[in-house]
Amino acid sequence: VEWHLDNMSAQGLANTVWAFAKAGLSDHGKLFTAFARCILQRGLGDFNSQDLANTAWAFAKACHVDEKLFASLAKAAKRCMDEFNAQDLVNTAWAFAKMGHSDVTLFGGIAKALSTGKRTKELHASHISNVTWAFAKAGQMDEQLFAALARSAKKRVGELSASDLANIA
Repeated sequence: VEWHLDNMSAQGLANTVWAFAKAGLSDHGKLFTAFARCILQRGLGDFNSQDLANTAWAFAKACHVDEKLFASLAKAAKRCMDEFNAQDLVNTAWAFAKMGHSDVTLFGGIAKALSTGKRTKELHASHISNVTWAFAKAGQMDEQLFAALARSAKKRVGELSASDLANIA
């Protein structure tokens, strides 16, 4: 895979790093370092919102720390926040919180996007739990977001697992 990274599309890179993380192959630090290096060299200009979210999620899932990559991901995500769907927003918040990157502007954009409009209606029970956990972990408070999440949780209380409820409490 490492030999083909330079020839991959943005989606190909995002999907491949996501697949490695999803498969639990996070102990391959050299591979994730190669992914990060390639992504940073090419830039994130051709990454769409899902590519950005999947890439952030993959590196967080693999617990692979790369400050420059996460700074670049945050900057790119802020530029195209309007393109993110609810799942992409939740996954991005989770990834940044898990890795200890509490970018105030990024979390503010995610809060605004999730607390207004159709994205609130797109939230699944697990999304409510994950984004609540992410904002708490990152030390980010947004009254409008938490009010929207509380309304959504109330409507979906029967769908929430014990773990979801613990994250929300």
